[in-house]
Amino acid sequence: MLVSNGAAIIAELLRLSNHIPDVFLFQMTTAQEQKKGKVVGVEQFMAANGKTVDVAEARLRYSEQKKYLSVLFDLEYIKDCDVIDNMINDSVELTELDESFKESYFEIIKRFYDMFEQIYLFYVSVTQYLTDVQEGKYIEFTIEALIQIKEGKRLIAEIMHHYSAMLLLLDRLIPAVARERIVTCYLRYMGSSASQYHVKVCKLIKNTGYTVNRHTNEEHIPK
Repeated sequence: MLVSNGAAIIAELLRLSNHIPDVFLFQMTTAQEQKKGKVVGVEQFMAANGKTVDVAEARLRYSEQKKYLSVLFDLEYIKDCDVIDNMINDSVELTELDESFKESYFEIIKRFYDMFEQIYLFYVSVTQYLTDVQEGKYIEFTIEALIQIKEGKRLIAEIMHHYSAMLLLLDRLIPAVARERIVTCYLRYMGSSASQYHVKVCKLIKNTGYTVNRHTNEEHIPK
C-alpha cells in the first residue's frame, strides 16, 4: 500500500510540474546598471523558463502575469497576513484583481496543495509504519527480521526511495517561488477551512535555497 501510494504521488508531482502556470513563476527582480555615471536600480522580470526580460518585453508578452504580482505572496505573508488582507480588502482594484485570480487559478492551486499534503502524509505513514514494526505491533516482524528477507528489503528500499524522490523532484521541478505562492494562495482563499496540516505543508515546501534555471538547466545547490 505504501509503495503504490508513493508511486501515485510521484506520478502526480511529475504531471503537475509540467503544468505550472507562468503566473506563479513570474517574478520581479532589481538589477543595477550604470546610467550617466550613476548606479541605478532597474526592474527586470524572470519568466517561467528562467529567462530574464526587461520591463518593455514584460509589458508586451507577460501582461497577465505582471498584473497579478500585487496579489501574490511568498510565505512571509503568514507573518503579516492581517495587514496584507486589509490592504487588499481596502482597495477595490486589488479586490477585483484578487477575485479574478482566484476564479482563474483556484482549481490548479487546490490540486497542487493536495499533492504537497500527500507528500507530508506519506512521510507520516512511513514513519508510523516503521515505528509500529520497531515496537512489535506486527508480531511476525521486527525491523531486523524484515531486512533479512527479500520482500522486506525491497519494501524498505522502495518506500525510502519514493520519499527521497518526492523531496528531490519537488525542489527540482517546482521552483520555491511557485511552491510558496501556491500554498499562500491556498491559505488565503481557504481561510479557516484550510487543511489541518497546513503548518507542516508550509515547512515542507519552503525555500531550501536550491534553484535551477529552467532555460539553461544550470543548478545552484546550497551548501
